[in-house]
Amino acid sequence: MTLHKLLLAILVSVGLTLLMLPLQEAIDLSNTALLYVLAVVVVGSYYGRGPAIATALLSALLYAHVFVPPLFSLAITEVQYLLAAVVMLVVALLVGHLTASLKGQAEQMQVRETQTHALYDLARHLSVAQKPTEVEEIASRFLRTALQAEHTRILPESALAAPPARSPQRCCSRPSPAAIP
Repeated sequence: MTLHKLLLAILVSVGLTLLMLPLQEAIDLSNTALLYVLAVVVVGSYYGRGPAIATALLSALLYAHVFVPPLFSLAITEVQYLLAAVVMLVVALLVGHLTASLKGQAEQMQVRETQTHALYDLARHLSVAQKPTEVEEIASRFLRTALQAEHTRILPESALAAPPARSPQRCCSRPSPAAIP
């Protein structure tokens, strides 16, 4: 996680707290917790797992410190408020993790879609090629675009029929036992 993303997670949590502070009397405690969870979902969907976890942890601390009685203290005196803060933290962590996982899966699907489209284009172009030079040009173009290969070299099948001649290896050969004094 980069420093930029960590600062953004802190900014989201603190900003939401500052926005809700004047509305503290009007917003129920459970709705306040849900707004923090929503912030974790948004951060997780845009920036991934690390910032979502940071947002969840900081949001739970701010929720307990600012909104749970006694206000501006982490000494929670009632079990129901402690339970609410713990549940909010667990739900925020879980939802942030799931949101980040979905984001990662969506990115993987995008990469697979791009690869599938490139392979489909290759197959479509190869199906109309009639000469070996056309096949070479299509394959070279595919390798340049799909793999960002600057230089490609396509060998004819005859070049693969016989293995290359082996050169003598002087550096790696072991002396015979009789040669060792």
